[in-house]
Amino acid sequence: MPMTVSEKILAAHAGLKEVSAGQYVEAQADLTVTNDTSGHHLVRLCNELGIGPWDRRRFAIGLDHLVPANEPESAHDHNVIREFARRHRLPHFADISCGNHLQIPVERGLVRPGMLIPGNDSHCTMFGALGALGVGIGITETVELLATGRLWFKVPPTIRVRVEGRGLPSGVEAKDVVLEVARLLGCDGATYSTLEFCGPAVEGMGLEERMTLCNMAVEVGAKAGVVEADGVVAEYLSGREDPNGQGEAWHLARNDPGARFERTLVLQAASLGPRVAVPPRVDAVVDVGEVRGTPITQAFIGSCTNGRLSDLAAAARILRGRRVAPGVRLIVTPLSREVVLAAVREGIIEALLQAGALVTGVGCGACTGVCNGVLADDDVCVATINRNFPGRMGARQARIFLASPSTAAASAVAGHLEDPRAFLE
Repeated sequence: MPMTVSEKILAAHAGLKEVSAGQYVEAQADLTVTNDTSGHHLVRLCNELGIGPWDRRRFAIGLDHLVPANEPESAHDHNVIREFARRHRLPHFADISCGNHLQIPVERGLVRPGMLIPGNDSHCTMFGALGALGVGIGITETVELLATGRLWFKVPPTIRVRVEGRGLPSGVEAKDVVLEVARLLGCDGATYSTLEFCGPAVEGMGLEERMTLCNMAVEVGAKAGVVEADGVVAEYLSGREDPNGQGEAWHLARNDPGARFERTLVLQAASLGPRVAVPPRVDAVVDVGEVRGTPITQAFIGSCTNGRLSDLAAAARILRGRRVAPGVRLIVTPLSREVVLAAVREGIIEALLQAGALVTGVGCGACTGVCNGVLADDDVCVATINRNFPGRMGARQARIFLASPSTAAASAVAGHLEDPRAFLE
């Protein structure tokens, strides 16, 4: 029976020849990930139950949300996790100077095509950019995985998003594509499905842009997001060691001819423009022109959605030779140490600083509203994050507009929501 990427990966990891959407299987994971906000609960449960990792090489934990620690309680939680990592000699523990816990496994070569990677973060869907199946799970499920390496899964159907055209227009980014998908599908339009991105425009995207697409698949209810693995993935992995020696399963990372899809959504790249999600919903998406001129007090560029090198480069292209508007705070949080080092080499950090941006340490930054840019009730923020519901970045009365790095940078310069194409013409 022809199968989709999701079906093939789950079948292989369950030891079955074939599976179909809706079927339940018990599958073995290749890797499990968690972070500091939920990791300390996970560690305490494991300590109480006397549970340790079934395979320490297949567990990655990173401190990235509350970094540096913003209060004594979070500092203590970090130390609880550090002690667990030391005791079990976890080779893939990442402390506060490393970066986002989803980005680090990718950079370290732990994420490979055909893998099954459940994690204690809904945005594990991001791993699908490399042809893996990344799915978010809860703390108790993570405890089970940590102890046994296995977990029950329901095989999801696949919805295809096909983006036609040679490439995206100037000033339009992957974030605009996925926001348009949210507008068309709604926040529950892909519930417990795999959202697969394909088509000529997607094939022409770099890995980082594909990560943005897959990262936000969960925002329309998807269980996973995926792009078929190809030469872009092979090139990225060619210079990265496979520390666990698991190798790639390329045959699992591509759909079979004749595979069955629930539906196909077709977008035309040439017709896309910069998009903005209006608070308080991710799917309340409009063309930037409809909200152009809305005053802002803060712009944030970062998060596991848009804190990578290409994102910072897009912002720097707008900001070079310009200054952030008076009364606006531009906060930039690079996603990892690797991103920072590359951005320094390419002069991007200098451009951001000269424009008046505050460049913070690595990690999640202001995205979850706990440090590095918390919003007040009267703040209006344009952010490159993945969610804009009340209280996401701090005060519940603050307003959050979701946008691409180019749109966020243009808005920071203008002092209000602005079309980035105004600075690229």
